[in-house]
Amino acid sequence: MGNKGKVLLVDDESDTFGPFEVKLKEAGYEVFTAVTGVEALETIKKEKPDLLVLDIRMPRLNGEDLLQRMRDEEISPATKVIIATGVSDYGRTEERITKNFNIAYYLEKPLIIKDFLEKVRLTVGEGKD
Repeated sequence: MGNKGKVLLVDDESDTFGPFEVKLKEAGYEVFTAVTGVEALETIKKEKPDLLVLDIRMPRLNGEDLLQRMRDEEISPATKVIIATGVSDYGRTEERITKNFNIAYYLEKPLIIKDFLEKVRLTVGEGKD
């Protein structure tokens, strides 16, 4: 188990975050994954992650709707958010989401592991030692 904090990776393409999950665990984070917004919401309620790394385009409950539910229902308000998406209208989507929600970083896929880990470190901090 990590001591740097809890990170929830959410993407409907389950293989997307595989290498990132491994690197986060190696760096000392406790990592959870979800492949739907519904699954992510349940994990957030149960685990109260320090950081949510979220794709936008997902079936049933997309990333933006998940953030809205979290805000409306006051679910884990201290959880920080990094958006990691390949949405084609990147600029407009980024502007709308960062305006409406407190987003630490908005990253465009494909992600570079080194840069991603640095953004996680900057967002979560150095840990809970």
